Amino acid sequence: FETARSLAPQRRDVALALGEALLELQQPAAAIPHFKFAAVETGFADAPRARFGLARATRRIGEPSQALSQLQRIVEIEPERAEVWEELGRTLRDMDQLSEARDAMLKAVELKPASVSARQ
Repeated sequence: FETARSLAPQRRDVALALGEALLELQQPAAAIPHFKFAAVETGFADAPRARFGLARATRRIGEPSQALSQLQRIVEIEPERAEVWEELGRTLRDMDQLSEARDAMLKAVELKPASVSARQ
């Protein structure tokens, strides 16, 4: 992965793909710098995909409050993305904000009724 990034160090799409791959490999701490790079290169306000990856990674390393601010911004930009609402629900649950977590999960199910993980 790092070889791909070293071949194209300024490519936002490579950084984003690397961050997502590292998340899938359960390496959230290693994914964070790649998501940050992708977000900054795009202009942080216009980078919901990079923000979403960053939020997922920061929640997984035990920083739900940092993830929460990212997710709240994303739902303002893209309120129709069920996976963002689902991640928001998980983050709020991790912060013991159970009522708000339930509301976010219900919104995820409303947007994507087939979402099994949000129903749990």
